[in-house]
Amino acid sequence: MGHQLHMIIGWRRVYGGPWCCPHRSGSCALSWADSAHRSFMLVGTLNRTLRSYVTAIIGAEYVLGWLPRGTHDWHKFVRPAEVEFTLKRYGFAIAESCGVAFNPLTMRWVINMDLSTNYLQFYRARDDIQM
Repeated sequence: MGHQLHMIIGWRRVYGGPWCCPHRSGSCALSWADSAHRSFMLVGTLNRTLRSYVTAIIGAEYVLGWLPRGTHDWHKFVRPAEVEFTLKRYGFAIAESCGVAFNPLTMRWVINMDLSTNYLQFYRARDDIQM
């Protein structure tokens, strides 16, 4: 039996990319969707919620000083539904989602089901999904 070649694309910090403006939405997704060997895509970024504003901007930048002030622009954060809408247009379907959160008591990042701050979404090309 022959081997199948799959391309895995990881994409972090989507908020600086094409998702910010609806008229540019999908420019990166389009180039990947046109790839002959596309199969999987991992998207991870910050959600555009009040909680992410408090956590990522006020908490990380101003209170804790982990990042330089002005690192994040909350208006450019992307909601999971916006990513899904764009990628769906280019032949991708969501396979899995999870949240990512920092636990200050253990000083570790944890995976959870809360998408309100940081989230990861795993996509497959639609022809790879078993119906």
